[in-house]
Order: sequence, then C-alpha cells, then structure tokens
Amino acid sequence: MICIVCQNGMKFLTEDLYICSSCSHISSSIKPDTSIYDKSYVIKYSRYERSDINKKLQSARLSILQSLSSLKELEPILDFGCGVGSFVRHCQSLLLKVQGFDINPYSEFCNVETLFQRYSSVTFWDSLEHLSNPVDVIEGLKPKYIAACAPCTDDFKCGLENLTQWHHYMPQEHCHYFSEESLVKLFESCGYSVVTKEFVESDIRRSGGHKNIVSIGGILRG
Repeated sequence: MICIVCQNGMKFLTEDLYICSSCSHISSSIKPDTSIYDKSYVIKYSRYERSDINKKLQSARLSILQSLSSLKELEPILDFGCGVGSFVRHCQSLLLKVQGFDINPYSEFCNVETLFQRYSSVTFWDSLEHLSNPVDVIEGLKPKYIAACAPCTDDFKCGLENLTQWHHYMPQEHCHYFSEESLVKLFESCGYSVVTKEFVESDIRRSGGHKNIVSIGGILRG
C-alpha cells in the first residue's frame, strides 16, 4: 500500500491497518461499506443537529474558514460530505452563498451536479477520513481556500498498534486515520499553505484538554 500523503510505502500495522514509515499516516485496507449511509444514518444526525454542542461546532467551523479570508472572498462555499447539512444551514442563516454535497442517497444534498460548479472555498468537516483517495477529491475541486477537521491519532494514548481500540476506529466508514502532522502534509501535498491549525472541536466535544479532533485551514499557493 502507498501512502496518500507522501507517496512512500506503508508497512503492516495490525489487522486491516497500514502505517507510513515516513509520515506515520495510517490507512485501512478494508473497502468502506457505503450501504450504512441510509435513512437511519440521516435520522441519527438530524437529531444531533438540534443540540447545543452542534450549534457551537458550526460556529467554530465558520470561524476557522473566516481566518483564511473575508466572507466575500470565501464565497461561494461547498461543504463536501455535509451529512444532514448543519454547516450549510448555519452559513445560510448568515446569508452566505453555500452548497452542500453528500453521498447518502437519503440526504437532501445528494446531488452530484453540485460538484461541477466552481467554489472559492471547500470544507471537509468529518469527511476526509471517509474518502478512499481524498487527494483526488481535493485536486479535482481545487478551491482557493480549504478547511477540514478529522479525528486525530495524536490523542490515542494506547499505542498505534492498538488503534482498533480507539473510538474513532470505524472500519466500515474510515479509510484513513490522520495525525496532526499527516493532515497538514496532505494539504501541503495538494498545493496548500496551512494558515490555521487548532483543536477547538476537541474543546467543544470533550470539554478541553484533548487532541482528538484536529481542524486546519489552508490557502492555495501561487
């Protein structure tokens, strides 16, 4: 297996997992099961959307995007893998030009034609780890501004060889397991300069002191 981040060879770690000998990025050899993205999946996250924590998350996510440029320059925005559309609706409430896309056929945002438009900004909130080749998606969309959050292996204290015990280990869904370093390098390999990097979602989800979710924002070089 070849590392999607630095293109170096990966070595067997455990069960389905392989780790890059250069950047320590971890990938799974299991093909994701897209059948889990069904009506029940939408219902589950629709309930979560109404929570106070989710409202705080969407506000924090927009702040990360705003750290890259003015709102006018950031529009139009695409939220890739938007799920039930929490971030889309948050942006719409502020009258921002925004679209959402999600692979779930029961999502109101499952419209592939959305991807053929041009966007100044693309966000990947909890979605990059679900893509078998996120590099292809990022380079295909190629926005000027990009922002993402993903589970971060730096927070796992039991050793990477025991990663299958981590609550973010989801072999049916997650193709990749990023560290802070490997997510930054992924952006850089796609031509982006990382401008902001923080753990604000960890603070919101787990009341501070953790690094289980890393959020970064970047600007296309050149």
